Order: sequence, then structure tokens, then C-alpha cells
Amino acid sequence: MLQTKFFQIPSFDDIELNIQRQSLLNFRIDYDDEKEVKAIVFLLPGLGSDINDTYQNKLIYRVLENHDVICVSVNYFCVHCRPQNGAKLILDEFDKNIIATICNTCQIDINNKYFNSHKDVLKFLDAEITELKSKNKLPKDKLIDVSLTCEPPNEEYQNFGIMQALDCLQVLSYIKTNHNLFTSKNTGGGDLTQLPTILVGSSHGGYVSHLMAKLMPWEIDGVIDNSSYAKAFLPLIGFTKEINFIKYSEAFDINSRFANLKLNFFTKTHFTSNPSSPRYFSKAHYRIRNILDEEHLQIQAQYPRPIYRSYHSVYDTRIAPPEDKIQLYELLKKLGFDAHLTIIKNKDQIDGKFIKNLEHGMGMSLKTLINKELPTMLEKISKQKKKTNVKKITYPSENLIYTFQKSEYDFPQFFLKSF
Repeated sequence: MLQTKFFQIPSFDDIELNIQRQSLLNFRIDYDDEKEVKAIVFLLPGLGSDINDTYQNKLIYRVLENHDVICVSVNYFCVHCRPQNGAKLILDEFDKNIIATICNTCQIDINNKYFNSHKDVLKFLDAEITELKSKNKLPKDKLIDVSLTCEPPNEEYQNFGIMQALDCLQVLSYIKTNHNLFTSKNTGGGDLTQLPTILVGSSHGGYVSHLMAKLMPWEIDGVIDNSSYAKAFLPLIGFTKEINFIKYSEAFDINSRFANLKLNFFTKTHFTSNPSSPRYFSKAHYRIRNILDEEHLQIQAQYPRPIYRSYHSVYDTRIAPPEDKIQLYELLKKLGFDAHLTIIKNKDQIDGKFIKNLEHGMGMSLKTLINKELPTMLEKISKQKKKTNVKKITYPSENLIYTFQKSEYDFPQFFLKSF
């Protein structure tokens, strides 16, 4: 019989920016208590439609129907960063300054006016621009760029990668050390310590999967990925609007509600592009978040090596450049990892079921991806001898040293030092 259980646990503060976390970490486990469990499978969502509960429930049901596994789903830090999944659109101080600059340039009087929401501001601005166009003071086809901020719930923000990967590793340790969470045919009281751990994700979920394997490689046995980025995609972090809010937007929208405006969206973050700020997003922060970093991969290769399987479109040039992914997988193989990347490059590879297009994510069916890759991956893992007494890894990153390890109670720890 299918079982679902939900949990809330504490997780990591933001050690890099010295910010105390305000939210608890939510996750769920799903399993069939009549089956002999053979693996722990994390289903890691990206930042889009695959966070949808209906989609998630259908995927979990199909996975449990076809495979003898436990499915783990984690609402990792800042996963709800889109308006369609819980984020609120606001105008932060930067956004307000953009509006003020536009009004000053176009001689629009916005002083002493009160607005209840960002929608009221945009509606006012749109109407004023319509008036200017009617007087031939602006070209009829002119679009005015503005910036908007997506504010996640629960006082979360975009840390990008580190806290998200640590959240998932925290969940993994929690379910492995708490044997009374569930019962199943072969585990009795629920001892999962000897089961392999497989990570499955699309786009950002695939990126988090790769990063988990980087931060604690001894914990992860396999990664099944669709369209993740090999390097941190900076517009997703939020601070790039300080550099150029038009060129480096996370996403943009042109719609009939505000016919004269182009809306450029960014996720709330505490990182900044200002080198004099203690919250400056430095090269050190960038490198630790990159999967494609040769020095770091050489360090990771000294530990148990997960198996990697990935699919990527050759036309995914903005969000996840394929040349980075190709270089990453060539380097993984060179370092002795069992890693294979399938590049999708031709329209004849679109079958309408597994692969639906050549854009980012390829509209890929995760159910089909899992059915295709999971059985052979588990067979390979069963033949491996994976033992490690060292559960500590250190990555030098410019002027910072990142250390990730297991505590005496087998929970993840993160230490950061400067030099």
C-alpha cells in the first residue's frame, strides 16, 4: 500500500552571509510498504512547473509503481521563488529607483502619490506613457523596461545552491538516522543506511543534484539529470540587476495589462555586486557553486565517485550552455567517473513522449527518464564496493576555504574560513 509522510525539521543558516534562517525545512517521503525497498530516490524540482503538487504526485505514483524505491521530495530553501508557486511580486529599493529614474526622464510626476501595490505603480506608469505617446513625446512602439522582484515566502531568498544542497543532505541524514520514520517489507524499522541514494532532477533540480555530490560525494551513489547548468547561472541569483537589469534579467514579460512596459524579473537575494560590501558575491562564492571547476573536481575524485547520467539540448545556449556541460562530462570521465552525457541536437530525436522540444528542459518526461536510467544505474551500483572512513571534504576557493563533513551523529556540517 502506498504511504506518504510529511516532515518539518530545522536546517542550515546562511553561513556565507551570516543570516539566521527563519523557516523550517519541509519534505515528504513516499513508499509502498508491501515492496522490498532497494534505493532512496530524491526527486528534486527545478524552479518552474515541476514544483506543481499535481505533477509531483503523478510522478511519485508512477515511480513507485515501476520501481522498488522510496521517493523523497524536498522543499529546499527558496524553491518557491516564482509567482505561480508562492512568491510575491514586490518593488524593492532598486526597483523603485528605476521607476523614479523613468519618471524623471519622461517628466512624469510621481511625487506625493500613494500606491497600494506594485500593480498600482505599473498601472499608473503605463497610463502616463500612453498619454505621452498620444502627444507624440514617445515613439508608438516604445517599450519601457522596469524591474520587479520575486519575494519567496517564509523570509527566504536566493542563496543559490549551497543552502539548497545542504537542505537535501540534511533530509538524507534525517531519514537514515531515524529508523522509526516508516516500516517496509525489507527494512522492518526503516533502516536505510545501506541503501543507495540516487538523485533525479531537471534544470535547477539537476544542478542541486550535482552540487550535493560535490559537497558530500560519499553520500551519493548516482545522479540522473536533465538540462542542469554546469556553472552557476548568475541571473538566477538576483544581484545581476545591479549590473544591467535589462540584459541580465532572470525572466521578462510583455503583456496586454501593461502594454507599454517590459517587466524584468529577479529573485530576492542578499548577495550584491558591490565589492566593498560584506555580502559581495565574489569569485570564491561563484567557484564553490560551479560544478565545472577542475581543481574542485580533482578533489572530489579522491572520494567515492557517483555515477552520472545526463541529457542536454545543444540549443540550450542561455540558461545552461551545452559547451560547459560537455566539458564537465569529459572532465568527469577523465577523472575516472562513470559519466555519460547525451546531447540532443536533431529534431528527429523529438518523439513527443520522452523529448518534446529542443529548448531548455526539452519538455522531458521525468517518468520516462527514470524508467530508462534507474534500473541500469542500480545494477551498476550493486556491483560496486563503496566504503569510506573519511567523511570530510575541503575545497579551497580563492580567499575562502569551504569544508563539508559529517558530525559524530552523522549529520552534515558546513564550515567556512577565510585566508
